[in-house]
Amino acid sequence: MEPAESAVLSGKPSGSHKIAGIGIGFIPPLWKPREVDEILAVTTEEAKDITRRLATEEAIFAGTSTGANVATAVRVATRLGADDGGHHCGRLRLALPVRTCSAPDHGR
Repeated sequence: MEPAESAVLSGKPSGSHKIAGIGIGFIPPLWKPREVDEILAVTTEEAKDITRRLATEEAIFAGTSTGANVATAVRVATRLGADDGGHHCGRLRLALPVRTCSAPDHGR
């Protein structure tokens, strides 16, 4: 996963982004592209949106790099099917559409 605004691993030019801790703007000397199946790009805005949703909907206080990782994980899980998310996501409504991911009532 890398910032869409600086997707150098995907062959695009280096650019400015606001996702702290990722997207160094150059290809590291130890980079081994043959060991990578796929590189997903996440925009700063998408990372910030998921970061805000994690805080407000799940009380998970994290940075934008976490938001970027969650956004990417959600994309991959959705693409793989992830058995509709209901079994695994519990309360995490932001991962998949609310209609497929309802919170357990635990007898309430």
